[in-house]
Amino acid sequence: MKIQTLTIAIPAYNEESTLEDVVQTIIHTLDQLDIQYEIIVVNDGSQDRTGLVLDSLAKKYPLVKAIHHTHNKMIGAAFLSALHHSQGSHIMLIPVDNPLSSNIFLQFIESAKDTDVVVGYRLQRLGYQSWMTLLSRIYWLFCVLMFQVKLKDITWICMYDRLKIEDLSLISYGIAIFPEILVKAKKRGLKIVEIECPMIARRVGKATVSKISRILHLFFETLYLWGHLHFGKWQIK
Repeated sequence: MKIQTLTIAIPAYNEESTLEDVVQTIIHTLDQLDIQYEIIVVNDGSQDRTGLVLDSLAKKYPLVKAIHHTHNKMIGAAFLSALHHSQGSHIMLIPVDNPLSSNIFLQFIESAKDTDVVVGYRLQRLGYQSWMTLLSRIYWLFCVLMFQVKLKDITWICMYDRLKIEDLSLISYGIAIFPEILVKAKKRGLKIVEIECPMIARRVGKATVSKISRILHLFFETLYLWGHLHFGKWQIK
C-alpha cells in the first residue's frame, strides 16, 4: 500500500536537552522527501522541562502534535497513545536518540509499498554496554523460541500499516509491544519485510531500557504475552 501520510511517533521521557534537536532534524529530513507527514510526540510523564519544550515545538510547527501523560507509562503505552491520535496511513516509532537519515526513511517508504510491516534491524547495538548487548541477544532468542518469529531484530524501528495493526488488540505497554505486534502480524498473515536500520549511540542522558527494573518487566511482560496468545481471547481471524 502506498504511503499517503506518515505518522512519526516519538516517546520522550526526561529529554529536555535532546527533544528540540531531534524534532527539528526529523522535520528537516522529511521536508526533503515527497511525502505528507505528522509528528506526534508523547511526553511520558517527564519530570524535567520536556513538557514545556514539547508545547513550544507544537506551537512553532503545525505538524507537531503534543500528548502528555501525567505519569510514566512506558514506551508501549506511549506508542499506543500516538497510534490512537494518528491520522497517517502508516506509523513508525522513532527513539528520541535515533533520528533517521533521508536514505533510511526512503528505504522504509519504498519497502512499505508492497508490505504491511517493515522491520528495521541493527547490525550493532551502539552505545550498549557488553552486558546489555548480551541481554538483548538472550531476549531475542527467548522470543524466537517462544513465538517462532525468526526476524533479525524484534525491538527496533518498524513502519506499520496503521489500520492493520490497530486491529491487533495490543495489550503490552512496555517494550514487549514490539514483539507483540510482530507475532500477531505474523499470525494474521500480514506481509513482513526486513531492512537494515543502523543504531546511533546516545550522546546525552541514559536510556531507561538499561534499568534493571525495566529489564525484569520486559521478561515478565513477554511471558504474560505468551499466555495471552495461548490461553487468552485473542483471535487470529
